[in-house]
Amino acid sequence: MILTSFQTKMIAQLKKNLGNRHLHYRMDEAEKSNVGPHVLFYIGDIVIYVYTNEAGWMLGKHWQPFERPDFKSDEELISAFITEVIDVIQTGIYPEKSLGTSAIYFK
Repeated sequence: MILTSFQTKMIAQLKKNLGNRHLHYRMDEAEKSNVGPHVLFYIGDIVIYVYTNEAGWMLGKHWQPFERPDFKSDEELISAFITEVIDVIQTGIYPEKSLGTSAIYFK
């Protein structure tokens, strides 16, 4: 799987800010997934999805996307995403107001 520039930047920032020891990941090819090529990271109960130009995290039935049209640049999206993921890891609770796109709650 060839990573996009966005995926490369996001993965580097995840590793820098969270450390390799906490990150367990795998890459899923497009043909194995209906969402296209992406990288999955597992940090405790949190699952992080890094898509070709956006990302999201899931904890339980809470899905929090960070979609590219909602940010001025990849760097702004990545910064907001990393900030929120670190906060969720440290507090163990969902943010009252996310830095990302509208959340989705699955039943």
